[in-house]
Amino acid sequence: MEEGKKGFVVKDRRGSERDDNAKIAEGGKATDTLSNGEGEGVTASSDSALEEVNFSSFIISLSTTAMLHFGLFPDPETKQATQNLPAAKQVIDIIALLQKKTEGNLTTEEASLIKDALYNLRMSYIQLTKQ
Repeated sequence: MEEGKKGFVVKDRRGSERDDNAKIAEGGKATDTLSNGEGEGVTASSDSALEEVNFSSFIISLSTTAMLHFGLFPDPETKQATQNLPAAKQVIDIIALLQKKTEGNLTTEEASLIKDALYNLRMSYIQLTKQ
């Protein structure tokens, strides 16, 4: 890249996931270079491999977010545990929506996970709103 000139390099990385996983396994870093269409570039790197995203991990992530809004965990940025019950209710409603929209398309384990998560979150929400 020429000095003083900002830019992006766009790499088509489809099919190169195996190469990045090998780099990470060998202690290297996986990098992505993104373009904004205006000649400016940003490189994002990953120091560690992230867990595969699947339906179960997505539901667990949403459940954890609801629990964060219940005030059960400190916010990672502020280190303060704050309660936001309207946000928790919205996350619970999103999980319920996912349950309805995916009905009949889930494995037994996924259906059980979403049912149990909703039950536990709803019971926690009820207890917190009664206080």
